[in-house]
Amino acid sequence: MVKKEITPRHPLNLLRGYRLFLRGSSDDEIIGTISEAELIKIKMFHDCIDLGFYRASLKAKLEKHIAKRMYAVYNEHCCI
Repeated sequence: MVKKEITPRHPLNLLRGYRLFLRGSSDDEIIGTISEAELIKIKMFHDCIDLGFYRASLKAKLEKHIAKRMYAVYNEHCCI
């Protein structure tokens, strides 16, 4: 029997995955931190970021406080 590595489901892992996404990491590297479904949410959030964090969070079905922190990470990354 092959053991599948279980990724933790803490909401702040989305922030870690989003930081990797913004740095241009490969999908495989990001999936080592979060699940594929969460990666899809990150991509959807990033595609809708120009609408603001609230609307992007609704489209990606993310909790508002996590989306707000992801938006702050986005702004920090873009200002560097």
